Amino acid sequence: MQLKRLVVVLTLAQASARLLAWQRLRGGALALPDLQLPSSATPLTTRQAAGLEELSKVGEAEFESAVSVLSKILDNVIAQPDEARYRRLRTSNAKIRTLLATEGVRALLVGSGFEEADALLNAESADVATVRAGLEALLRLKASRAAAGPILRVRPPG
Repeated sequence: MQLKRLVVVLTLAQASARLLAWQRLRGGALALPDLQLPSSATPLTTRQAAGLEELSKVGEAEFESAVSVLSKILDNVIAQPDEARYRRLRTSNAKIRTLLATEGVRALLVGSGFEEADALLNAESADVATVRAGLEALLRLKASRAAAGPILRVRPPG
């Protein structure tokens, strides 16, 4: 059921991104249509929204790398909420340290319920619904970026 829902969300996000790219080519407005994308009943926290906004501005390679690791972290918390090892991230780990260096990642994790401790990000008290909302929004962002494709810039003559 969740897989079908995710496919619908990704399909709608891709359609929105294609429409946006088409509007850009025509020189039209950049506003997206008001699509009602299915998502969790839990709204994003302010920190999650801010983190996603920052993350949306990073370069393609850095974005793909961060989304790959972030989606796995958040999905593990959702899939196995009682498993303590998925609720703690050691900031001394090289992969986690690289992930946290990406703009917006720390805000998204903290907004999803991870608390900063000495050398850890700890999600022991994180609400699974809030984590799910963050993961769904992250996947929608990924789909919309993928569907929009690269924006071509044309140099003026001269």
